[in-house]
Amino acid sequence: MAQEDSEVTDSFPVPRLAPPEEAPKISVRSDAGALSGVVLSVNGDEIAVILSGSVSIDTQVEVETEAAPKITSIGVVIWSREDDGETALGIEIVGGASEWKELVEG
Repeated sequence: MAQEDSEVTDSFPVPRLAPPEEAPKISVRSDAGALSGVVLSVNGDEIAVILSGSVSIDTQVEVETEAAPKITSIGVVIWSREDDGETALGIEIVGGASEWKELVEG
Protein backbone atom coordinates (compact mmCIF):
# COMPACT_ATOMS: atom_id res chain seq x y z
CA MET A 1 0.00 0.00 0.00
CA ALA A 2 1.36 3.40 -0.95
CA GLN A 3 1.88 6.02 1.72
CA GLU A 4 -0.67 8.40 0.18
CA ASP A 5 -3.40 5.75 0.47
CA SER A 6 -3.56 6.18 4.20
CA GLU A 7 -4.29 9.51 5.76
CA VAL A 8 -4.32 10.46 9.42
CA THR A 9 -7.04 12.84 10.54
CA ASP A 10 -8.00 14.38 13.86
CA SER A 11 -11.53 13.05 13.76
CA PHE A 12 -13.24 9.83 12.83
CA PRO A 13 -14.40 10.03 9.21
CA VAL A 14 -18.17 10.31 9.02
CA PRO A 15 -20.05 10.07 5.74
CA ARG A 16 -22.01 13.11 4.64
CA LEU A 17 -25.56 13.00 5.93
CA ALA A 18 -28.11 13.08 3.15
CA PRO A 19 -31.69 13.04 4.39
CA PRO A 20 -34.17 10.91 2.48
CA GLU A 21 -36.79 12.88 0.53
CA GLU A 22 -39.53 11.59 2.85
CA ALA A 23 -37.69 12.55 6.06
CA PRO A 24 -40.08 14.18 8.57
CA LYS A 25 -39.91 17.98 8.45
CA ILE A 26 -39.45 19.77 11.76
CA SER A 27 -38.89 23.15 13.33
CA VAL A 28 -36.38 23.67 16.13
CA ARG A 29 -36.91 26.68 18.38
CA SER A 30 -34.52 28.23 20.87
CA ASP A 31 -34.10 31.67 22.44
CA ALA A 32 -32.23 32.65 19.25
CA GLY A 33 -35.21 31.87 16.98
CA ALA A 34 -36.62 29.04 14.88
CA LEU A 35 -34.95 26.90 12.22
CA SER A 36 -36.43 24.36 9.84
CA GLY A 37 -35.02 20.95 9.06
CA VAL A 38 -35.59 17.20 8.97
CA VAL A 39 -35.16 14.29 11.38
CA LEU A 40 -32.55 11.74 10.30
CA SER A 41 -32.66 9.15 13.05
CA VAL A 42 -33.67 8.33 16.60
CA ASN A 43 -31.42 6.43 19.01
CA GLY A 44 -32.77 6.09 22.54
CA ASP A 45 -33.50 9.62 23.78
CA GLU A 46 -31.37 11.24 21.07
CA ILE A 47 -32.64 12.49 17.73
CA ALA A 48 -30.32 13.46 14.89
CA VAL A 49 -31.51 16.32 12.69
CA ILE A 50 -30.30 18.45 9.79
CA LEU A 51 -31.16 22.14 10.05
CA SER A 52 -31.11 25.26 7.89
CA GLY A 53 -28.79 26.96 10.42
CA SER A 54 -26.74 26.20 13.51
CA VAL A 55 -27.51 25.96 17.21
CA SER A 56 -24.83 25.91 19.91
CA ILE A 57 -24.12 22.84 22.02
CA ASP A 58 -25.87 22.90 25.44
CA THR A 59 -28.71 25.07 24.06
CA GLN A 60 -32.21 24.11 25.19
CA VAL A 61 -34.54 23.67 22.22
CA GLU A 62 -38.10 22.70 21.39
CA VAL A 63 -38.46 20.29 18.46
CA GLU A 64 -41.82 20.00 16.70
CA THR A 65 -43.07 18.25 13.58
CA GLU A 66 -44.40 20.54 10.85
CA ALA A 67 -47.16 18.12 9.78
CA ALA A 68 -49.47 15.64 11.45
CA PRO A 69 -49.02 13.79 13.65
CA LYS A 70 -47.87 16.69 15.83
CA ILE A 71 -44.99 15.68 18.08
CA THR A 72 -43.29 18.19 20.35
CA SER A 73 -40.31 17.54 22.61
CA ILE A 74 -37.97 19.64 24.72
CA GLY A 75 -34.28 18.82 24.54
CA VAL A 76 -30.68 19.96 24.69
CA VAL A 77 -28.20 20.03 21.81
CA ILE A 78 -25.44 17.54 22.68
CA TRP A 79 -23.42 17.53 19.45
CA SER A 80 -23.15 19.54 16.26
CA ARG A 81 -21.43 19.06 12.91
CA GLU A 82 -21.31 21.30 9.84
CA ASP A 83 -20.74 19.87 6.37
CA ASP A 84 -21.01 21.84 3.11
CA GLY A 85 -23.40 24.40 4.57
CA GLU A 86 -25.62 21.87 6.33
CA THR A 87 -25.74 21.56 10.10
CA ALA A 88 -26.38 18.19 11.74
CA LEU A 89 -27.32 18.18 15.42
CA GLY A 90 -27.83 15.57 18.09
CA ILE A 91 -30.58 16.57 20.49
CA GLU A 92 -31.19 14.69 23.74
CA ILE A 93 -34.94 14.92 24.26
CA VAL A 94 -37.10 14.53 27.35
CA GLY A 95 -40.14 12.43 26.49
CA GLY A 96 -41.57 11.45 23.14
CA ALA A 97 -38.67 9.29 21.91
CA SER A 98 -40.95 6.39 20.94
CA GLU A 99 -43.21 8.72 18.92
CA TRP A 100 -40.19 10.19 17.09
CA LYS A 101 -38.83 6.70 16.38
CA GLU A 102 -42.18 5.55 14.99
CA LEU A 103 -42.40 8.68 12.81
CA VAL A 104 -38.90 8.20 11.37
CA GLU A 105 -39.04 4.44 10.89
CA GLY A 106 -42.65 4.44 9.70
